[in-house]
Amino acid sequence: MDTSWPAFRAQCNSPLPTLLRSLYHSRRKHRERYRRRSREIQQHRRQLKQANDDKKRLQAECCSLRAKVVQLQQQLAQANLNQSRVVLPIDPPVSGQQFGARTIQLSVNLATRIGIRRAVTALRHFFQWLGTKVRLPSKDTIRTWMQRLGVARIDTIGKLKDHVWLVDETVQIGKEKVLAVLAVDPKKFNRSEKPLSQKDVRVLAFRPATSWTTENVAVLYEELAKRHGMPRAIITDGAKNLREAISTLKSGKNRPLALRDLKHLLANALEAEVAPSTAFRNYTERIHQTISAVQQTEMAHFAPPSFNRKSRFMNLQKHLKWFEMIQWQVGHPQSNARRNVTTERMQEKLGWVCEYKCEVKRWKRCQEVISACLQFSNRHGIYRGASADLRAAVQSLATDSSSRKILTQAVNYIREHEKTLGEQERLPLSTEILESSFGSYKRIEGHQSRGGFTTLLPVFSTLLKPTTPGEIVKAFGRVKVKDVQSWLQTNIPSTLTSRKQMAFSEARRKKRATPCLSTA
Repeated sequence: MDTSWPAFRAQCNSPLPTLLRSLYHSRRKHRERYRRRSREIQQHRRQLKQANDDKKRLQAECCSLRAKVVQLQQQLAQANLNQSRVVLPIDPPVSGQQFGARTIQLSVNLATRIGIRRAVTALRHFFQWLGTKVRLPSKDTIRTWMQRLGVARIDTIGKLKDHVWLVDETVQIGKEKVLAVLAVDPKKFNRSEKPLSQKDVRVLAFRPATSWTTENVAVLYEELAKRHGMPRAIITDGAKNLREAISTLKSGKNRPLALRDLKHLLANALEAEVAPSTAFRNYTERIHQTISAVQQTEMAHFAPPSFNRKSRFMNLQKHLKWFEMIQWQVGHPQSNARRNVTTERMQEKLGWVCEYKCEVKRWKRCQEVISACLQFSNRHGIYRGASADLRAAVQSLATDSSSRKILTQAVNYIREHEKTLGEQERLPLSTEILESSFGSYKRIEGHQSRGGFTTLLPVFSTLLKPTTPGEIVKAFGRVKVKDVQSWLQTNIPSTLTSRKQMAFSEARRKKRATPCLSTA
């Protein structure tokens, strides 16, 4: 019979019984704990076995469901293919149109990238691939949309504060020239030291004329200044008519700054440094002779790029790269590019390049200085202290008298004009974005550019940035087809193509009206 520990101890005559009783009770407690733990282990083993069985069952069910999902997807794809049903976004028609704003957005943005005709073809192939039949716009419809958007973008520009104009003219055929005036906000140029992009500019004018004299340009400047406000500066390529017309603009004591595009300035400096030399004249003659000598032979891939006499000093870099490539190929007869070209043929047609090694090296140093100056100008523009920063950034490249002379002209020009700017003012000093816009316009014209300027002129401003459904709704509510026709009649009274068609039609009418003379 168990008694309490103090009572049991009081009855013992020695410590031994106490120790024995303690060991006995301890053993009994550990035996009970062992039995309890054994039962728990057995229970956990049963639970683990059940969990493993459930896991295998669920894995089998998951594999079965995955196979069923694949099967259902295949059935759905087959059903869509058989039924030609594709769920297109909801696109209600714009007021007065048979197409929605999303369709118009897709068509216009696609046309600005690849051309109007190609956009129609791309849309047709895309919806054929989807397996759905939808009504697609024609090329004439897309053209009209782009014209309306272009006119709306020009007409909706209001007053602009302290903006900068980029002005240039382009020629296509005959006497027709288009004068483009783009506006850019200097604040956008200040916030990020990156070259301007097409989305940063706005088209103020894109006007054709047979002649843009100083007086005609001055009239356009006055018109735009009244409508949009006096510009802070006007950047041109240095053409006399564009530059002198700036002096006619004045608002109180304020007159816009007349800045010159640095690329044209340095191209003229390069021409003055290189063109008078006999070596350059002989080099250009050799280039033209080589083009004729190799373009129809097995060495056609070695043909040099042609010289554009009007802008050859703005694109001299590609000729320098060609020269370095040919110089390397001449010295490496085992190159893959010279396969099937004998050493004698290589020396006969292109061995002359070694004669101009020193001269081309000097031209290359000049071109490196120009490229570095343009990179600095396109990224940073003109500001107080720009001349010193430009010299510090480019001086290491000017290693001979010619390149140092070109760098000095660039630094002096910027130093002369930076004095007219405010302490925190920064302005662009390049019209390259305008030239790239001209390139986008000529690309959208395609072969039509051979026939002079066409009714695509109002499309120019549509090319600069993508359109949105919201802009389409607003623009179509503001500009109708008759407004586009009125704009065309005002700005393009007659095109070269229309006059050519008129000449043929008149000749046909006169020919039918003139009786044939009978032979005796």
